[in-house]
Amino acid sequence: MSTSTTKNIMLYVHVAITFFFMFIFGKIVPPIDPITPIGMELLGIFIGVVYAWTTTSLLWPSLLAMAAICLTGAY
Repeated sequence: MSTSTTKNIMLYVHVAITFFFMFIFGKIVPPIDPITPIGMELLGIFIGVVYAWTTTSLLWPSLLAMAAICLTGAY
């Protein structure tokens, strides 16, 4: 495999991990005692966006996090 193909595959892996934390983590992990279910969803979004910032770029994870926060019902 060439390095370009390997970089593309790793990018897709990082994007999949980011989506897992932002949209699935808060729904499958039970809340820890003082944290509410919405708080767990927000924690998953926070972990996902920090992970994406460190592994990919800054722009699309930030926009995705804003959209994900709107879907939680935290407003």
